[in-house]
Amino acid sequence: MTQYILNTSAIWLLSLLIFDGFLRRQSHHDYNRFYLLFTLLLGILLPLIHWQQPETAVPQIMHRQVREVITAKQTVTTALAPDIQSPQYSILWLLWIAGATITTIILIADGIKVIRYRRTGKATQEGMWTIIETGKPHAPFSFRNTLFISNKNSYSAAEWQMLIQHEARHTRMLHLADLLLLHLLRIVCWFHPLVYSYRNRLLLVHEYQADAGAADTGSYSRFLLEQSMLASAPLITHSFNRSPIKTRIMMLQMKSPSRPGVRSLLLVPVIACSALFFSDTISAQNKDHDDRVAMKDNKVTFTAPANKLQLKGSENMEVSIAPYPLKLNGEKIYNSDDKASPSRPASGNIEDYLLNGLQDELSTLTDGRYYVDVHYLLVDATGAVAYYEYGGIYSKNLNGSGKEGPMGEEITKKIGDKVNKLITALPAMTPASAAGRKVAYNPDVMLGMRKIVVKNHKVTFS
Repeated sequence: MTQYILNTSAIWLLSLLIFDGFLRRQSHHDYNRFYLLFTLLLGILLPLIHWQQPETAVPQIMHRQVREVITAKQTVTTALAPDIQSPQYSILWLLWIAGATITTIILIADGIKVIRYRRTGKATQEGMWTIIETGKPHAPFSFRNTLFISNKNSYSAAEWQMLIQHEARHTRMLHLADLLLLHLLRIVCWFHPLVYSYRNRLLLVHEYQADAGAADTGSYSRFLLEQSMLASAPLITHSFNRSPIKTRIMMLQMKSPSRPGVRSLLLVPVIACSALFFSDTISAQNKDHDDRVAMKDNKVTFTAPANKLQLKGSENMEVSIAPYPLKLNGEKIYNSDDKASPSRPASGNIEDYLLNGLQDELSTLTDGRYYVDVHYLLVDATGAVAYYEYGGIYSKNLNGSGKEGPMGEEITKKIGDKVNKLITALPAMTPASAAGRKVAYNPDVMLGMRKIVVKNHKVTFS
């Protein structure tokens, strides 16, 4: 989530800097509106996209050499990695909920204010418009086809036409859709200053677009100045006197070419930089901590690496053990030692599925004894594989002589690619459950414990 927010912020900041530097003072209002909406959505969606294809993407792999594997976990004492669901994370979630709730309440209060005006005001019909005279001192504002004013008699015939035409342009150009999107973002991203920057710029562009229909710019400018003295309208509406009035009057006098020309190409570097540096790719995954491995959107908490462990009854015995996965996305990972119904494939078992799928690649090997190191295959609470580790392929000479150990880089990568394809294609399993709820599970897949024998290009498994 942190990386997503950083990527989104970078895209928005880059886009706004280009907008302020090259587009903000131009009167190409239609293009400026498109630019702001496009880059706003680009920042939301692009960091979610994985550019590599699933069948070729190799997950992040930790190559660990385990000198001894200790299965009697109750006799081993080791330190746990810090819990990613620490009190600090809980406080941040509570702060976000509080902020989103307050923002929602403010918007609801504005909505109730508009409804109250609608119910208590004097309603008349004029063409497509329902005119509501509230009798309250406020600037004119509209919501859909309803126009709220203090008193119609306070406007001359010319001023009334200016007001009607201005609000009609808001309606025809579907500015309400932009407004609703901005309100939704304010609720979800209330903490993000760039959301408010986008809101201020986009709403001002809305006013530029609506002001552009004025026939007599001199009279219209005077009318804007008069209305600027009135109280502001509710946030959820289009207000006629939205500030800054001075900037709107200056924009009325500005004449730019009918098309943005070369400035429209500014989107190209924005999209290119965003895709290259701020999108989510499999290869861009990182380790958030020495003993936490992030794969896609999943986080795994491991035990701390241990070089010296003390076993009961063997005070002087020293062994080395690799970090062991404890939590998936902050939730406990269950295994065969726990009172939980295990996650299972629809038929067979995961080890046989992987070994059978690797037959074509294994059959090309010379005669010998091998094993493929796939372990820590974790299944989340939905039954999907969330994480696994591939440590390579190792050989043992068939007659006990000759070189033993890890295979060459080419065959190691070939087997790794096929393992990834098989796991990607692995159908969802029945989720594990404990105490009546679905849980993450480690089904103890240890292909490294299964011996593979190749003889005359035929493969058998022990």
